[in-house]
Amino acid sequence: MIYNKGEIKTIFINIPYSGTESINKIFSDEIEYHKIGHYYEKLDNDIYNYFNFCSIRNPWERMVVEYEDNNTNLNFIDYIKNPIVNNYRDWYTYKKINFTHHILQYENIDNDFSYVCGRLGIHNVKLNINKEKVNYRKYYNSESKDIIFNSFKNEITSYNYEF
Repeated sequence: MIYNKGEIKTIFINIPYSGTESINKIFSDEIEYHKIGHYYEKLDNDIYNYFNFCSIRNPWERMVVEYEDNNTNLNFIDYIKNPIVNNYRDWYTYKKINFTHHILQYENIDNDFSYVCGRLGIHNVKLNINKEKVNYRKYYNSESKDIIFNSFKNEITSYNYEF
């Protein structure tokens, strides 16, 4: 979502199941799910004039939350192998370039979002996020654990996520 308020032009990359619904409600009534590549193609080099941020979550947990929310007839392993689901990888990089200035981690989202708000000149805003712990480990075997690791390797290693 492109957000222009004040002097700072902003792109919020709305990655599902990482606390973004609450963030999105602060900026807009509409929810848009686009990868950074969408904005790069739309804005070309002007993308460098935007403050870009997103929120991420432990990929093993996020995929379980997504799976539970989608009420699919697939079992979990088939779900995470699904090409449509695999399209949800690599939200904040495009052509192997990370255009994102700040990445909020779901596990520390309140503090991380405070930083973004300060940068954007937004004050007295609180997120309303259900931080209920998900027992995601029960969904995984060695194969499914490896699928997620290989799909989100950069995110897992860059942000020290552990199974």
